[in-house]
Amino acid sequence: MLAGKSNYAIAAELGMAEVSVRRDRKRIYELWSEQVGGEIVKRRLVRIAELDALKEEALKIARDHEKMGRAVLFGETVDGKIIRIGEKSNPEFKGQTAQLLEVARKAIVDAAEIEGLKEQAGAMGGITRIYIGVDVNNA
Repeated sequence: MLAGKSNYAIAAELGMAEVSVRRDRKRIYELWSEQVGGEIVKRRLVRIAELDALKEEALKIARDHEKMGRAVLFGETVDGKIIRIGEKSNPEFKGQTAQLLEVARKAIVDAAEIEGLKEQAGAMGGITRIYIGVDVNNA
């Protein structure tokens, strides 16, 4: 097997010049890239679309949780409806807004990584994280 061997080792084993092995390996890689390159791009686009859908759903639910919390605590309406809290003296709504925002943030970072932007962002000082208008990089 020649897998994992250097160009020099392959050349010695096959009895040919190292430059020929290097040129052949480069051409094989180019042909392979042409064949699977389009498929890789398609897979990346699908993953990015999935992450974007996840981010949007997490943000939607986080906004709903925020509305519900405000309705319970401040008596605001939700979609034109008044939320009844019953006889509790200390009304509360235990949403998972922070976790949902973290899911959305992670989806954004993962999509950036797939697109090859994460490394660039690191070189520029990091990806700015903003949660519903609050810059958490400076918090």
